[in-house]
Amino acid sequence: MARRRRTSAPRTRTRTVTRYARKAGINSLIKPMAAGVITGVAQSFIPNNALGGYGDTIVPLAVGYIMKDKALQTIGAYQLGIKLAGSVGAPASSLGGGAY
Repeated sequence: MARRRRTSAPRTRTRTVTRYARKAGINSLIKPMAAGVITGVAQSFIPNNALGGYGDTIVPLAVGYIMKDKALQTIGAYQLGIKLAGSVGAPASSLGGGAY
């Protein structure tokens, strides 16, 4: 006697879609503004020739690293690059913007 095949019940799978929303309120402006204020205050206290002439360029790197702010890290790296290029002997016109 041949066995009859059972028809399987249709399988369903629940999918969960995760969406992330970014709030664009006043709170999203407070952290970058605080990082800028801290950087400005720290740069005013540290003389330009401190730490071998790199004192004013290390401040944005340090504050950006501590506060996890990519924009400040980029600004600090840019300033550091200009200082390094100037110390190597690159002409001032090729430094892209003005020396810091």
